Formats: sequence, structure tokens, C-alpha cells
Amino acid sequence: MRTIPDEQRERDGDRRRQEPSLVGVAVLVTFCVVAAWWGALDARFVFDDIVRIVHAEERLAWPWTVADLLARSQRPLVDLSLALNHAAGGLSPRGFHAFNIAVHALNAVMLALVVGGALRLLRGRGLIGVRPASDALVACAAALLWALHPLQTSAATYVIQRAESMAAFGTLAAVWFLLRAAGGGGRPAAAGVVLATAGALLSKPTAVSVPFVLLAVDACMLAGGVRAALRARPWIHGLCGAALLLLVLLGVTEGLFGNDGRIAGYGAAVAGVGPLGYAGQSVRALGLYMAMLVDPSHLAIDRGPEALSPSWCLLLGVSTLVILAAAAWIGRRRWWRVLPWCFVLLLAPTTSIVPIADAAVDHRMYLPSAVVALSLAGVALAVGTTALAAGMRPWALHALAALALMLVVVAEVRATVARNRLYADPIALWSEVVRLSPGHARGYINRAGLLLEAGRIEEAERDLDAASALQPGHPMLMANRAIVALARGDAARAEQLLAVVTASMRSDAGILGARGDALRALGRADDALGLYALAATRAPSDARYAVLEANTLADLGRHDESLAALARARARSSDPQLLASIEFNVGNAHFRSGRMAEAAASYRAALAHDPGHAEAWRWLREAGHHASE
Repeated sequence: MRTIPDEQRERDGDRRRQEPSLVGVAVLVTFCVVAAWWGALDARFVFDDIVRIVHAEERLAWPWTVADLLARSQRPLVDLSLALNHAAGGLSPRGFHAFNIAVHALNAVMLALVVGGALRLLRGRGLIGVRPASDALVACAAALLWALHPLQTSAATYVIQRAESMAAFGTLAAVWFLLRAAGGGGRPAAAGVVLATAGALLSKPTAVSVPFVLLAVDACMLAGGVRAALRARPWIHGLCGAALLLLVLLGVTEGLFGNDGRIAGYGAAVAGVGPLGYAGQSVRALGLYMAMLVDPSHLAIDRGPEALSPSWCLLLGVSTLVILAAAAWIGRRRWWRVLPWCFVLLLAPTTSIVPIADAAVDHRMYLPSAVVALSLAGVALAVGTTALAAGMRPWALHALAALALMLVVVAEVRATVARNRLYADPIALWSEVVRLSPGHARGYINRAGLLLEAGRIEEAERDLDAASALQPGHPMLMANRAIVALARGDAARAEQLLAVVTASMRSDAGILGARGDALRALGRADDALGLYALAATRAPSDARYAVLEANTLADLGRHDESLAALARARARSSDPQLLASIEFNVGNAHFRSGRMAEAAASYRAALAHDPGHAEAWRWLREAGHHASE
């Protein structure tokens, strides 16, 4: 009968003791993340959410096939998640935000599991002398420091950037499965590594670094070298590399090194910037990213090129590279050399394969910042070990560490809650961009659009004037100018501007609808009708365009078609104000056709949705008067 070796028995006992603690860590981390992000449920769609979700709603509708999903997107799993959100709740932002928060919480838990598994394996190899009792605290500290940082709002609150958090989940899961495979997890763990890697690659192209991250973890922490890692786990590393190659051959990663219209390519392809200049920008961006980790006041949803101009960006970027190189050299025979290598591997694709089309964006630091949190937790662990060796009592050390962690967590949560309030107020969000990047036209243009929605036309015009001085030919600048012209009664000027804009933005329902308004004001109802119908197709959940289509049909005397369009609008809307408007228009169509009983019923339906609808009261009386004659 075969006996279990003492070392294996000790590892199994270690794992059994640790698992309940890590369950508690997972519960605590999840609670803290949900508490910090609860306010994000009230946030609206912002920036690229509008373009890729609201204006691309027709692409989210069923049915579709897996082949379609792979062919049309470099982020098929992200598109799938958006389609499921849309199927469950239409364009209500709450469901989209709930999904983002859930993924972020899962990532925090997964990071804690990775830390716990790594500590256990390192202890088994005799590479660390830390007792198992400290594992839960270290895992909790690393997960909370990372997950609660306000920098993470860019991926956890900004809906379309779930690509970053979903790719991160695949990456962390792949590392966790690798640790389990090394600890005797067998074929299920090995299969988990490959599937998680594929999931990361199907979420965002920058996950091309995942197979190399896995090799670095194996070589530095588990096998003792690259060759040893490849010999120990050839199937795992081979299949992860094959998954990357397969997706390249399928075209999912097409355009990574060029510009295929979906994503700009390597920095050498960015107009006006050569490879050396782009390398300099990348170093400056690294400096800005490091500043964001220390000082959240540098965070913004969008940054202009001047964000990289301060000399401190270059100095901090170069200093970070020097520190990374020094850490990799000093630790070349130690397990922790994996940290600088993973930081570089995770961040490098965000400034090479995917370029800095803009100055720098927060979400690119989503997973690399986890390496920073792990490094800080490792340093704290080393300091604690030294303190214990010097005679400090364990309970006192744990109490001091817990207090320090609590203070940092409270500070991070306060900053994260404040940033989530900004996402709930897009005008304030873009005001932050204008303040931090006053030379960035897009900040003024996007704030102007929101001000126009709020009816603050004079303020919007000031922003548009500022944007005109910076980038006069921007399509959205022209579109917003057209909307101002419409508000001022200058339909001819609006049509002139929108005719240019729609040539390149025919997928934008808002632009199509605005041009329809201009044409209708100019008496070109037939032309307006076609644009309203196209806008309704582009945004099938937005009932406004069906209402505009119905009103235009009524202007043309096509009352039965108008009623059909209003019926479509009624089916698409849940907004009481809009439903009141729809019922009022239905009543008007019946009134014009002489059907007074039907008109009166529709006016009453409008009043049921909006009792203060003065026109509905007026025409209800008129319908009753005509019916009694």
C-alpha cells in the first residue's frame, strides 16, 4: 500500500487550513468592492459607451452566430456580454454597470486566490519563511489595495472598458489554474489554464501577453527557469501559444500591427509620430500612469496630448524603467523577479500593439496596477518578517498591519466613491477633462453636447468656440454647431453642416435625427422621413425617432401610417413622459381623421401617463365637443 509523503501531507494540511481563511477574504473583498461601487449603478453611458452601445444598438440585437461574433469584433466575449445585457434590460445603464461591478469584484477575489496559492507553493519550495497564518492578511491586503483604487473606475465604471476587466479575469484565472496545476491539480487545472487564456484573448487584443506572463510565472516561481518550465509543463505552454496563434489565423486579432479601421496599429503607424518619438511618448505615458497611482487628481476619462508634456512625466517614466530594470537584475535568481517582468509584459501591449492614439488612458493600468499592489504587499510582508525576527509579537504586528490597511482602504474608498459620482454627472466628468487638458478639443466638444441636451445653449456655444480654435474640422463639433443652429431657428445652416457630418457618421442615430429635424423645418418632409426611419433602425430601443417619423407622416396626411409608427414607438418606450407624448400624437391622428371617440381615449391615456399634460386636457375637451355635435 502506497503512503503519502510527509511533505505532501504537510502541503495538504496547509491547504485545508488556508482555504477557510481565503473564503473569508473573498467575502470581505467582494463586500468592499460592491460598497465602493454601489453608486456606479446610477452612472450614465459616457464617451465611447454612446458610440459602441447606444448608437450601435442594432449590433447588439439578436439573432447572431458565433461566426458573426468572431468576424465582426476583436472583442467577441465583450460583444457577447453587451448583447446579453441588452437582451435582459435594453439600454438601461444599471444592468451594464452591475455586470461591470461583478466582474471587478470577481477579479479582486481571483487576485486574492492567486496570492494565497502562490504563497503556499513558494512555502512548499522553501522560498519563503512566512507562516500560513499570514497568508490571508497578505492576500486580503493585495486584493483590497488594488481593487479599491480610484484608478479602477475607468474599467469598472466606464461600461465599454469592461474589455479590460474581462481580459484581466481571464489572465488572473489562467495564473491561478497554473498554480493549481503545479500543485498537483492535474488535467482539469491544465485545461483551465488554456481556457482562461483563450477567454482573455477573446476579450481584448492586448491579452496577447498572457502566454508570456504564464511562462514568466512558471519560470520564476515554480520551475526555476524558462527551459525547466517548458520541460515541466510543455502541454500547457504549447496550447496557450497555440490558442494565440489560432485566434490570429481566425482573424480575431487582425489589424494589431496595422490600421484596419477598427483599431490603430503599432506606434510607427500613428500619423505624424515616428517610432522614436512614439517610444518617447510611451515613456512619458508610463510616468503619467505612475502619477495616477499616487495622486488620483491626475485621473480623467480622456486626456489631451499636453498631458504628457510636463518634464516630470519623462523623469518619472525613466525612473520607473530604471527601477524595473534594477529589480529584474537584483532578483534574477529570486522568485520575486516575476513582478517586474509581469508588469512590463502586461503594460507593453497597451503602448505597442495597441497604440497611444490619445495621450494616456487610465484603464490601461487596470491589471499592471495589480503588480504594484502585489509589490507593496510583498514589501510589507518583508518588513513584518524582519520585525518578527527583531522580537515583535505576532499579534501586535497583525494588529498594526490591519490598522494600516484599514486606513488606506478608507482613503481609497472615499476617492473611488467621489469618482463614481462624476460618472453619474457627465457634465462634471467632462468639466474635469477640460480642467486637466484645456488644449484638448474633445473635452469641450463632449461637454458642449451634454450642455445642449440640458438646454444650456449659451454655455455650449462657448465650449464650441473653444473647440473650434483647437480642431475646427472635428465632425462632432460640426454636429453640435448644427444643433445650436436648429435651436436658433437656422435650419438651412444646420442642414448644411449635417450634410457634411452624415457622410461619415451614418450610423449615428442622433446625427440622422438632427438632420431630419433640419430638413423637416425646411419643408422637405419626404427627405426627413427617410432619415427618421434610418435613425429608428440604428437605435431600435429609442422611441423618439419613431415619434418623429409618425409626426412627419401626419404632416404628409398619411395618418394610418402615422398611427402604425406611433404603435411601434409605444412598444419601444417605458418613459412616462414620452408615452404621454405618443398617446397625445395618437389622439391627434384620430382627431384629424374624425374619429373623436378614439381621439378622446388616446388623450385620456396621455393624461394617465402625465396628468399635467395641458394640451391633452385641451384637445380632450375639443374631442368631446365635436363628438356631441
